[in-house]
Amino acid sequence: MLSDKEAVATVAVKNLETARTFYEKTLGLTKVMENPEVLTFRSGNSMLFVYRSQYGRYQQSHCGDVGRRRGRRLGEDAEGPRSQLRAL
Repeated sequence: MLSDKEAVATVAVKNLETARTFYEKTLGLTKVMENPEVLTFRSGNSMLFVYRSQYGRYQQSHCGDVGRRRGRRLGEDAEGPRSQLRAL
C-alpha cells in the first residue's frame, strides 16, 4: 500500500539560497543532496525535493496558466515562519 512507502514532496522556489536557509535553519531539516538547481532534504522517513523555478511556488500548467496553486507548502502550518515561506 502507498501508506507503507516513503514520500517525496516536491517544492518549486524562486530563490534556492533562501529556501536552503529556511528548510535547513528554520525547520531543521537535514540536507542530503545539493547541486546548483536542486536541494534534497530528509524529514523523518520522507524526502523533500526543492528545485529552482522561475514561477517559484506557483506551477505552470500544460494550458499555460501561471499562478494556479497546487496543494499546500511544507511548513505552512508551522509556527511563525510565514513571512519566510512567502519569500520562497
